[in-house]
Amino acid sequence: MLTLPDEWTNDERGAFFESFVADILKPMRFAVERRLRVTGMEIDILAKGLDQPKKILVECKAQRDALPADVISKLLGNVTIRGVDAGWLFSTGDLSKDGRGQMEEIQRDPKLSSIFTWYSPSRLIDVLLSQRAVVDPST
Repeated sequence: MLTLPDEWTNDERGAFFESFVADILKPMRFAVERRLRVTGMEIDILAKGLDQPKKILVECKAQRDALPADVISKLLGNVTIRGVDAGWLFSTGDLSKDGRGQMEEIQRDPKLSSIFTWYSPSRLIDVLLSQRAVVDPST
């Protein structure tokens, strides 16, 4: 579990987690641009493929509370509006009941599941282990 100081503001937590995620994307062969302001939205990270012409909007949520479904809806809407290839959601918390329901609907739809990926806390740990950024304490 990623633990941040309680006295940090939401902005400090967000900036730290965005930097953390950017460091994960680099070994995945992405160039990253952080905190972009475009008409009507702030993009946490725009990831551009170094080996293929791929652009991904990355939303970073460093919070303990369960994420509502509208976080996913908003990201998918921004993917469509911006004409990028995909949207990835990295979070330190779980999805709410509605968020899980929406995730199940996305997984049943081949088009949506090809443009949306959720990096849950456990999936984030799997990525860190595969990048050898952390060591599995059980080994």
